[in-house]
Amino acid sequence: MRRHSSLILLFLVLLLSQQGCVGAVIGPAMGLMRLAMGGDASGTAYVPTITLAESPRTIEAHARLGSFETNIPQANPETARRDQEVTQSMMEGDLADLVRQAVLADFRMNLVYSNIRLHEKHPDLVIQGHIYQFSEYRSKPWYAKTPLIGRLFSDTERIEGGVSLDLMVMTPDGVLIGMYTGQSRFPTEVSPTQSLPKNQRTPGQSLNRAFTEAVRQIRAQMLADEQLSTRTWSRQPINGHAAAASTKPVF
Repeated sequence: MRRHSSLILLFLVLLLSQQGCVGAVIGPAMGLMRLAMGGDASGTAYVPTITLAESPRTIEAHARLGSFETNIPQANPETARRDQEVTQSMMEGDLADLVRQAVLADFRMNLVYSNIRLHEKHPDLVIQGHIYQFSEYRSKPWYAKTPLIGRLFSDTERIEGGVSLDLMVMTPDGVLIGMYTGQSRFPTEVSPTQSLPKNQRTPGQSLNRAFTEAVRQIRAQMLADEQLSTRTWSRQPINGHAAAASTKPVF
């Protein structure tokens, strides 16, 4: 259906260009084409984002954040949702890479590890990720689609989806230290009377909240694992001194 819509829009643009009207229709046509392909009409790309406070403790290790893999089941074309959703076409990059970059930014900025990089030459620990769910669907609930009653709830949206991923921490020679899992799912309904204005309900807001919660769970599990969090892994000097366990206040 999306492919047919895109072909029709392309045909209309070409037809109108022959009549000198292309300037008046090219912008709206491209916006409609983006919607037909599953994108956001505003042109704003979705970016996976984590919003957490500084870690109460730092794991003293030079860590390398390795590859992330997506293990998300393929949707059945016969039963796939037709509602608006956050899709790959709305992202400027591969999902696994974007999630990896978001985790790196959080772990580095919030001092989850004393040193973490994508290309650490001599790591004490290697972290790899697997993504099992990363989705957000937006639709109108069934009662908003019924005659008469639907008019009262015409601006009501139902937002569904969730995030499920795990991080696996290993030594450089492949010895598993631990696997840490984060999950967060959301069926919520947003109406115009709530605090979030309709024009601010951009795709991905609920998804980023779920992503943040999933990573919060993973961080908590890492700090609770004494084998990982209380040992001084790094033998490399930090700021001229040997690495030592540190404790930081919760902000």
